[in-house]
Amino acid sequence: FKLRVDSEENSEEKVLVARKVTPDAVKGALKWLYALHLGLLLLINQQSLRVCIYLNTMATFLYTRHFKPVPGVKNLLCAGVIATTVATGATVVKGGLAPGVSAVWPAMAILGGGIMHREIAMDVTDAEGDRRAGLRTLPVMFGSTGALLVSCVPVLVAIGASACRSAHPLASSVPLLVMVALALKAAHAARRGGDATNEIATAVEYAFPLLFVGMLLALI
Repeated sequence: FKLRVDSEENSEEKVLVARKVTPDAVKGALKWLYALHLGLLLLINQQSLRVCIYLNTMATFLYTRHFKPVPGVKNLLCAGVIATTVATGATVVKGGLAPGVSAVWPAMAILGGGIMHREIAMDVTDAEGDRRAGLRTLPVMFGSTGALLVSCVPVLVAIGASACRSAHPLASSVPLLVMVALALKAAHAARRGGDATNEIATAVEYAFPLLFVGMLLALI
């Protein structure tokens, strides 16, 4: 908000941009919510589970000031935080972090890879605002085509994890391959120099549903 990445031109529906709340009010509310969250964390008996949740919490707390300005790291962090939610549930069931992660690492890899892909693709749609604000995201550094190609790498890792875990690796890989195909189509459109807005929007819009289907098929 301070860097004007979100403005009346592209995000007029957001409450901060519309001046319905002040930045100080938002920061104050978040500080109290973090304090409440950390206090409730002390009620969890299982130490490894507390550590897992605490690390994720601190990662989100430090995200904007320390991690978001670092190219690629912010995408990796978002994907990691979301992927470890799978490990959190498995830790409860298995009684420890190590056995929990061991049981669900393929699902974590699929979810993390898919989320990172989508985060990079979403950065492509925000590239102009990020460039004006001086943020060094992957699309700002490498262009839309380069960033979309990079976004395919974590999906390929997810496909490898799916093949390791699924009894039907071909079926579980198909939705993930469609994600790659949509990103490559958008990259091709961007490289031609035309308006690739529709192709990029399609890649972003369908990424999560395809990822969800791929995860389900991998876990069957």
